[in-house]
Order: sequence, then structure tokens, then C-alpha cells
Amino acid sequence: MKKLQISLVLIIFLCIATAFSVSDTTPNEAAIKMVKNQFHTGLSDFSTAIKNLSAAAEIIDGSSANTKKLQVAHLETRLAFKRIEFFLEYFDRYSVKKILNGAPLLGVEPKVPEVVIIEPRGLQVLDELVFSDDLKSERSAIQNQIQQLAFDFSKIYKFQKNIDITHRFIFEASRQELIRIFSLGLTGFDTPGSANAIPEAKASMQSIKDALMPYIKMGSERKFQHAATLQNNLEQAITYLDKNQDFDSFDRMYFLRNFTDPLYNHVYQLQRFLNVETIKEVEQTVQSINEEAQSIFDPEFLNKSFYANMDFNNPLIQKRIELGRILFFDPILSNNLERSCASCHKPEKAFTDGLAKSLAMGGESHIDRNAPTIINSVFSERYFYDLREPKLENQIQHVVFSKEEFASNFFEVTKKLKQSNDYKKLFAEAYPDYPKYQFTKWSI
Repeated sequence: MKKLQISLVLIIFLCIATAFSVSDTTPNEAAIKMVKNQFHTGLSDFSTAIKNLSAAAEIIDGSSANTKKLQVAHLETRLAFKRIEFFLEYFDRYSVKKILNGAPLLGVEPKVPEVVIIEPRGLQVLDELVFSDDLKSERSAIQNQIQQLAFDFSKIYKFQKNIDITHRFIFEASRQELIRIFSLGLTGFDTPGSANAIPEAKASMQSIKDALMPYIKMGSERKFQHAATLQNNLEQAITYLDKNQDFDSFDRMYFLRNFTDPLYNHVYQLQRFLNVETIKEVEQTVQSINEEAQSIFDPEFLNKSFYANMDFNNPLIQKRIELGRILFFDPILSNNLERSCASCHKPEKAFTDGLAKSLAMGGESHIDRNAPTIINSVFSERYFYDLREPKLENQIQHVVFSKEEFASNFFEVTKKLKQSNDYKKLFAEAYPDYPKYQFTKWSI
């Protein structure tokens, strides 16, 4: 009986010890509850701000007083959006980009047989309208945009408020927002009319701090050195934004080096210390950003495999790269055998030609645009001056078919490649699984 009692005591002790051990190494659900309340309150505040903006738009009459009311209501709406942007973007990036806060540029409906123009809508469009010189003439457009914004967000609200938030989501959303604050916020892209970028950056940074504070507190209690550093950097960044409100004189390089990049690392270090998994540990899909990068200047910060849609770990990758390099400099792709890709994208000129307008076929006239650099072009979302091509692998067909550039087609290109024993060998080595298909049955 005594042995049984001792055993029970040991079991109870081990259970208690294990419970303390788990809570001592990983965050508890209280942190998630706090952040969830923050997010849900922010969703409600944004909805209320849109209603106030709508009311202000109803009294547009050209007077300075009502114009000021509208602009203030608009700025408050944008600040409310910025306080929840980190989660809205993380959970539904497409809706934010295309509906809530997309660029005020025309878009094209994807995956349809004909060209369907999409009119821009959302907060950035409103930013231009509300701060236009002739506000009274824009009254109808402003009211329509606000009405659309209210309708769109009502749908998004229903989706977002039911999302289950995890520790990983909080850390990843915070790190992504740090990049967004600098790349789209402080640069002014987000505020094309108001130039209210710095107050909005402050609102976003404050939201990151609020979301991370439960975790910073846990890290501090466990003597994790990065916790105090992270908190100090967040507070200093917010203070710097508060004291340097002038858009034109704001020292962006200082902010990038002293706040954005260090914070990106400190958030990651805290995540690992608290044993919060990264997306790489739970998903096999290649991500656009390398979550393990500790600096946004890390050479591996962006996953080139994601953007290029290529497996750079493939043992044949070097042969394929070399084949591409040869084709890049070979005029065999052009109709007159005189022009190659390198004719306009010269390596010695940063892969441009240095001309205001590039030379057309024959070299006697010019095309309408200059040749852009192709350095880091793999990370672009669209190609050509009019953004008509969304896929990098399809970019070449526009050049091949253009009468002013290669003036050819894939039938002719294939025919010439098939006549070359050297190219047959190079393709066979780079693509050994289907060399015969490439050169005996290949039809475009």
C-alpha cells in the first residue's frame, strides 16, 4: 500500500512538472485570446470608420469646412485599416490588394479568354479622390467608392472574424507587416493623394507591438535577451515615427537600418525561442519569402524557386542555365539572324541598351519604349510597359512575334534549332527525359 502511495505521488509530481515544463517553453492560449480580441476590435472599428466616412461624403458641397471633415474621416478610416492590415493581408491578401487597398490602376481579369478591364477600387483610389483639387466634381465617384468599400468589407468581415488565429500566424503576419510598412507605406505608394504615410506607419507599428507584447512578456520572464531588445526597438520605432512626421525629410535609410531590419530578426528569434513553428516546418509548398531569413538583406530572403517556378536543387539545373545563357546571346531566335536577347539587354549596361528608345529590327527605326533591365525581373508580377504579361515564361513570345523585335514565330525557331547538332546535344543533356520529343515531335 505504501509503495502504491509513493507511486501515485510520483505520478502526480511528474504530471505537474510536465505541465509546468510545457507552459514554460511554449506560449499559452491567453496570448492568442488577447490578439484575437485586438483583431476583432479593429475589424469593428474599421467598419464604424467606413460608416463615418460615408456620412461625411453625403455633405460634400465644395466648402472648406465640409472638405476638411471628409478628409479627416478618410484619414481616420485609413488609420483604422492600418491597425488591422497585418492580419487582413496575411489571411486574405488578394482581397486587400484587389478590393480594399489596391493601387489606383486599371487591372485585367485573369484566366478569361478575352481582355476584361477591372476598374480600381478601395482606399488608395479614395485617397486620390478625397484629396483632389476639385472635390465637388468628384462627389459621385467618392460616394460610389465608399458604398463599394462598405459592401466589400461587409463580406470580408464575415470571413475574417471566424478565422482561427495561431501563434505562428501572429509572428508571420507581424514580420510581413514590417516589410509592408517600409516598402509600401513609408515610400508613399499607399497614400497617393494624402501623403499621410508616416502616421499610418506608426499605426501599423503600434498594432505589431500590441500583438507581440504577450510574447515579449513571456520571453522577458524567461530571461531571453532578444525580448527586451525587441520591445525597445518597437517603442523607439514608434517614437521616431511620431517625432518625424514630414514625408519629404523622413530618413528612410535610417529607419530601415535601425528599425525595420533589426525588428525583422528579433521577431524571428523570439518565435524560435518560444518554440513556435515556422511555416517551413508545417507546409511543403515553396513560399515566396524564406521565413528563416534573419535579415531582409539576406541573399536568400526571397525564394527564387517560387518566382521562377523552377527547382534549383535539380541536378540538371546548371545545364539548363547554361543552355538558357547560350540562347540569350544567340541571334538564331530572330528572323534575320542578326538580333539576340543581348542586343537590347547588354550585360555591360546592366542588361539594358542605354537608349531612350530601343532600336527596332534592322536598326533603322526605334520601338516605342526602352529596354528595361532584366536584373531581378524574376520577382516582377507583370512585364512590359503596359503590364500585359503576368508570366515570366510567356514574356519571350511577345518578343518573338513582334515585327519590330524578332519578327518570327515558334515554328521557325524550332526548325532552326532542330537543324543544329550542338543544340540537339545541349537540349538532350539538359532535358534527358524527353530529348526525342523536343526535336522530332515538338510542335508549338
